[in-house]
Amino acid sequence: MNSTSVSEHTMMLIISVFKKIILADFSTRNSLWNYRNNYEPRELYGKNLLIIGFGRIGKKLGKLAKAFGMNIHVYDPYIENKFDEYEIRHFQNLTTALCNADCISLNLPKVDKPIITKENSQYLKHGVVIINTARGELIEEKVLKDGIQEGIISGVGLDVFDSEPVEKNHFLFKYKQVIFTPHQAGLSQEAAQRMSIKSINNILDYYDGSLDSSLISSSLTVSSMAFIRFFRISALVSIVDLKESFKSSIKYSCETLSLIFFVTSDISSDISSQEFLFEFSTS
Repeated sequence: MNSTSVSEHTMMLIISVFKKIILADFSTRNSLWNYRNNYEPRELYGKNLLIIGFGRIGKKLGKLAKAFGMNIHVYDPYIENKFDEYEIRHFQNLTTALCNADCISLNLPKVDKPIITKENSQYLKHGVVIINTARGELIEEKVLKDGIQEGIISGVGLDVFDSEPVEKNHFLFKYKQVIFTPHQAGLSQEAAQRMSIKSINNILDYYDGSLDSSLISSSLTVSSMAFIRFFRISALVSIVDLKESFKSSIKYSCETLSLIFFVTSDISSDISSQEFLFEFSTS
């Protein structure tokens, strides 16, 4: 649902770090015009981008980066070795991949242990840029601090962190080489609309008996109630047979439909025990 948004956000961070956009903006606003004479921005063309995690987001990122003339390198130990349709260089060894990377983008789901650690950081190429829009736990944050201080890491773009929200005195805030965003890579207007519509479809599929069981978390208990999502949809939404009391199709034609729903479930006993509470309001 949000792979386009995340891949675009990742590409934006890559460009912003390479081109020193935040520093350029600050300098311009503060009449530091001579900043331009530092020749700090770097080109993307010809640089090696290592994408760690070549799923939907990684593939879309690869296409975006390719348009800038970057060489796409991939390391992903979790998918099959079928990359013939992509113009990439696939690495089976992470150490070798790190040695060749001018920029590293982390695009993996949460894993048991960090991908970039103190041990393998010794193989990072001098001047490397690191981007993380996946999970904070994928990289040891101290690696970033040490790498920046030692000049090994020239820039960092972070949308995710070990602990969120980020504390006010985060130790990376003092480094001008780092660009931060508040875990918003997937939160575009278009992604929100797609997730809204998909969520409604999932509700309809549930009552139709066709909901994919893999979408249901077994960690929920009968006493748990989770706030799932607040959506605003600018569309004509048709909701059919949500409950037995809905004898016919109910259509809401409105400028905005606000949907709030909560889910209570006891997966271990009976999936039919899920109850949905809906509140609809129009504006």
